Amino acid sequence: MIIVGAGNLGIHMLDVFIENEFQEEIVFFDDKTSIQKVFNKYPVISNIGEVSRYFKQDNNFIVAIGNTRLRKKQTDLFESLGGKLSSLVSNRTILSNFCNLENAEGFFSQAGSYVSHNVTIGKSCMLHFGAVVGHDVVLSDYVSVSANSTIVGPSSIGDHCFIGPNSVIHKNIKIGKNVIIGSGAVVNRNLNDYETITVS
Repeated sequence: MIIVGAGNLGIHMLDVFIENEFQEEIVFFDDKTSIQKVFNKYPVISNIGEVSRYFKQDNNFIVAIGNTRLRKKQTDLFESLGGKLSSLVSNRTILSNFCNLENAEGFFSQAGSYVSHNVTIGKSCMLHFGAVVGHDVVLSDYVSVSANSTIVGPSSIGDHCFIGPNSVIHKNIKIGKNVIIGSGAVVNRNLNDYETITVS
């Protein structure tokens, strides 16, 4: 398994792999660092040629990049090299038996997250510590939900949205694409594409 990105988010993913007793070899890809091993144990590869060679033995990868646009760019690149985008869900995430993960490849969820029934999750979404996704919520592709945020259902979140820590989205809210919701914000109205909402 390749974790794309050896920064803090990559370390969070490594923690979940260890927590879930993942048995396969883990390596990182990061072309923006000079480190050769994470915690002096997990190798870091830094060029695409090495990725192609690694994929001959294991083509699974997950992208540990918070910026949703960069996450998509790296996902597209690694898929073009023959990689298979994998998901990583903490054993301490609560997932309803009736949520829809059919198109949720690349889904990453940390401990304490909760996903209710009839939730639909798109490609490469992320739920951080304690995030709550209520019933009948739709998370489109490349959505990031930060720690301790709550989305009350039913609601819909467009592609490439970032939902900041400790924020609340009320029910029956429609949020467009590329929306940024700042830390602690309370959303009680629909948001158009590219809007930013912060605590005033």
